[in-house]
Amino acid sequence: MFYNHFINKGKTQLIENSKILLYKEDKDIFDFVDFNNDQIYLEPLLFAYYNREDTDNKYAKSILFGYANADSRSTPIEIKTDVFGRVYLPNIGWLLTSHSNKYLTLSENSDGLLLCDDNNDKVDFLLEQRGIIDGTEIELIK
Repeated sequence: MFYNHFINKGKTQLIENSKILLYKEDKDIFDFVDFNNDQIYLEPLLFAYYNREDTDNKYAKSILFGYANADSRSTPIEIKTDVFGRVYLPNIGWLLTSHSNKYLTLSENSDGLLLCDDNNDKVDFLLEQRGIIDGTEIELIK
């Protein structure tokens, strides 16, 4: 198809621009994720992040946690629940808690995901896996 060349060129430029924006936000971000995994830089939630009004850059790692290297996931990162106590993690799914509008820390150990509050007490949660349409990479958001 004639347009494939232009589509691929645009996709490549989008990925490169996304890498630059992430690096400007956090110079250590490529220690957290695999620099060569282009799927990371096409994450739709990143584009909302780049266009946010606040200048707080601590949420990039929460968006990228589902793409993080295994070693990086053991280091706690800060996340914030919404008014319903939920957190969406791209490439993982929804974490459902009873803690609304709270800052929590997220990490992963040999037992799986771990959420803790500001007192370092474990926070119970339900993981609602993401839904993918069979045979595609299309995710159904619930």
